[in-house]
Amino acid sequence: MNGKIGLDLHGTIDHCPDFFSILSELFVSNGGEVHIITGSRETDEVHEELKELGIVYTDFFSITDQLLFEGLEHTINEDGTYNFDSDKWDAVKGAYASLVELDFHIDDTAIYGDYFKTPFFLYPHLIKTN
Repeated sequence: MNGKIGLDLHGTIDHCPDFFSILSELFVSNGGEVHIITGSRETDEVHEELKELGIVYTDFFSITDQLLFEGLEHTINEDGTYNFDSDKWDAVKGAYASLVELDFHIDDTAIYGDYFKTPFFLYPHLIKTN
């Protein structure tokens, strides 16, 4: 298996970590790639969160870090999170998925799907958690 999948962290992986732990481990152990694609900045804390959730992954991509790298205008909230133009923000995951040629992506935010050429699965409709 040489497949490449993308997984969103907040609202997806963290809502059903047992399923995504098994899925990610199976992909990676069989030669596939698991790309974590999230709005969170890449920090030791985020990598620790993924470890605690049992997620195995090969790549990590941060929308925030990418838009900061591009020098996109933004504001910073009191909690330290960033606000960017929503059209630019919404398009980044789809652009990354195309760039790295993902086979599919799983996310909880429907609007991102409008920017994907890669197959896009909307998490709440994919898995019943109760």
